[in-house]
Amino acid sequence: MTNQNLLNDLIEILEHDKTEIESFVEAPIKTTFEIKSHDFLEFAEKDLESEYKHQHINALSNAKRSLDCQVETLLIGFGMYKLCKKMNWNFPQKIEILNELGILSPRILSKINKTRNLMEHEFVNPNSEQVEDFIDVVSLFLAATDNYVYTFFSQKDLWFDHNMNRNLDSLSVVVNYEESKIEFNFIGYDKETEGEKGVYELVPDDPAYTRALRGYLKINLFGK
Repeated sequence: MTNQNLLNDLIEILEHDKTEIESFVEAPIKTTFEIKSHDFLEFAEKDLESEYKHQHINALSNAKRSLDCQVETLLIGFGMYKLCKKMNWNFPQKIEILNELGILSPRILSKINKTRNLMEHEFVNPNSEQVEDFIDVVSLFLAATDNYVYTFFSQKDLWFDHNMNRNLDSLSVVVNYEESKIEFNFIGYDKETEGEKGVYELVPDDPAYTRALRGYLKINLFGK
């Protein structure tokens, strides 16, 4: 089995609508951030309630930090944070990656894009309605992505239809975000690799990484 054939088989399993999770390893995404996204959002809401002259600027700044913190946390969990820093992705590029992974619904993406100008114009004094709208967008984004941040499935042992793929007998997938890679642990049972255990790794620089990760993220629990 060539590496390309193996990769095709692995992605085919991830993307198949009958593939499900038999068992998993679940844990929150670990970061070195001392202040979390929900902390910044709380700060923003308190700023908005204050009577300071600069309350709207402070509220907007903390709402921006909340959004940035959540996005960075997701990129860490998905093993793409180092690549993000290396390539110096801007905010729209980060959001586009999350969109490619199927993380953002069109509604949330539309709202984030709509408020991007407000985020980027640092020297404009926003009014109360603008800031409230932006805080609502950030709150919506956090609610939509918290399941990845706090109950991230870093490993999935998969059940798949062997009539669909006869090259692999078993497959376990690990998103090793600390080492920035996806690990496929498999047992092959075709004529060339019968009973052979193997490991295939993908790194974020690989064009197939985003596609494989998107397939991985969408797989549901067995029987759900």
